[in-house]
Amino acid sequence: MVIIGIAGASASGKSLLSKNVIQGFDPEQVVMMSEDSYYNDQRNMTKAQRNLTNYDHPDAMDHELMAQHIEALVAGQSVERPIYSFYEHLRQAETISMQPCKVLIVEGILLFTQARLRSLFNLRIFMDVPLDVCLIRRLERDVNERLSLIHISEPTRPERISY
Repeated sequence: MVIIGIAGASASGKSLLSKNVIQGFDPEQVVMMSEDSYYNDQRNMTKAQRNLTNYDHPDAMDHELMAQHIEALVAGQSVERPIYSFYEHLRQAETISMQPCKVLIVEGILLFTQARLRSLFNLRIFMDVPLDVCLIRRLERDVNERLSLIHISEPTRPERISY
């Protein structure tokens, strides 16, 4: 299995690039895994507490589970990928079954902060897009797709640079 990691700022075009690459291939052979599915499950917190979480920090992610899932796919095993609700900031009870494939494209904002994940990628691509462009795209996306503006704030800009 070839594993391609695509990282960059929020709304830098990672998902769009991944989806465009996948369109040219057999969907069972080239599959995408998004880091967005691997936010920590926060059922032990109230919605108000979850709204205060910094989702642009590596601690917000369950990279351990993500690495386990990638390693299982490499070993020829299927995995149950979490489904994350951006509106509730919770993992849903349902999962999506992922089967081993020939090419796995993994995309996310913090993928390259984790040595274990970096070591799994055969190819790493970093989307270097001006932060002002990303901020405008993120605002549009979060309002239109995620029904949220809670995490669009000045501290969001330097977070990407920190990692």
